[in-house]
Amino acid sequence: MDIGFTLSLTIEKFPEIISRKISKIPITVVMNSEHPLANHRKISITSIASEQIIVINPEVSPDGFKHISELFLKYGISPNIIQECSHFETVLLMVEAGIGISILPVAMVNPPPTLRFIELEEKIEEIVFIIAWNKNNLNPLISLFTKEFEYFINRHEDGLIFKTKKSTP
Repeated sequence: MDIGFTLSLTIEKFPEIISRKISKIPITVVMNSEHPLANHRKISITSIASEQIIVINPEVSPDGFKHISELFLKYGISPNIIQECSHFETVLLMVEAGIGISILPVAMVNPPPTLRFIELEEKIEEIVFIIAWNKNNLNPLISLFTKEFEYFINRHEDGLIFKTKKSTP
């Protein structure tokens, strides 16, 4: 792989990787549209304290798991984690099936109507979305692509914007 688009959670652990910020991604509560809390515009972390939580497996994304665990810990809550999944898509499928809820970065432009992404009331650190490449990779297209990409980002001062899609009951 020459260039990747990813979340910045663990990037500092790899000194050979160069990265550039694209945008910040808000963290949201994701639930099935039939969930009793699905019609809320915002939701507090304490209001989901007893909910069944589905997360990305800590072996797959240790820093992502840590980020969510620390969020609950900050508010004195022990999350009721019922399932750890190896893939983001599996988490979304389980949430869509009504098995539980999750806390994830907004990463879907047009989510299915069966899912709701609800903002958290608490101010929490957003996750940075980045473009990354290995500084030792000699492929000449990397520098051409990154130069064009940086030109694009510089013309869009807010980077690429990730917003929660308004929930419509």
